[in-house]
Amino acid sequence: MKSYVLKLTCAIAIDGQIHKPGSLVEVSEAEAKNFLHRGKAVLATAEDGVEQGEHAEYEEIEISKLSKIELLEVAKRDGIPVADGMTKAQIIEAIDAANSAANAAAADADKKEGE
Repeated sequence: MKSYVLKLTCAIAIDGQIHKPGSLVEVSEAEAKNFLHRGKAVLATAEDGVEQGEHAEYEEIEISKLSKIELLEVAKRDGIPVADGMTKAQIIEAIDAANSAANAAAADADKKEGE
């Protein structure tokens, strides 16, 4: 089962334990989607002490299936500039463009390294 590390935005009870705002919690995919959708948490970032590899599985989820709130969190986590007023399609386009640019930059770096 996939799990995700989230940073809580408010106090919440998980499995009978109360967690304070700012706490990092590891939850199932279903719980993560629920908390993100309801604004109870955000994806933890490197600034929170979470390695990006811990969110690698999150990228396997087809982004078109995510809600606008979840897409905004993905963009924020990855440092992609987006605005709250953007449509879901515009956010997906921004994420795809940023990923394409990152992949192209990585390919160029690999090419230069090989020369």
